[in-house]
Amino acid sequence: GQKYGQLEAPLRASQRFVLYTDGLIEGTDADDELFGMERLKATVHRGAALDAERLTDMVLTTVDQWSGGAPADDVTVVVIDWSLGSNQ
Repeated sequence: GQKYGQLEAPLRASQRFVLYTDGLIEGTDADDELFGMERLKATVHRGAALDAERLTDMVLTTVDQWSGGAPADDVTVVVIDWSLGSNQ
């Protein structure tokens, strides 16, 4: 019975799209503080010059180091770098 919203947004050349599961931002540290959206945004911003694979690794490493342990929930991150082909 869950309802989900829908969003459509065109990507322009050189834009980046980051998908993640809730286990990423809901990861907690020893004080039960959530990793949260602001930390995710800051991490993605710090890694802006990295390619998609390296940014994904950076995000996962940052969450692991911050939490100090194994995640309690599934954690998935997908980074897509969008570029138009030479014919477009």
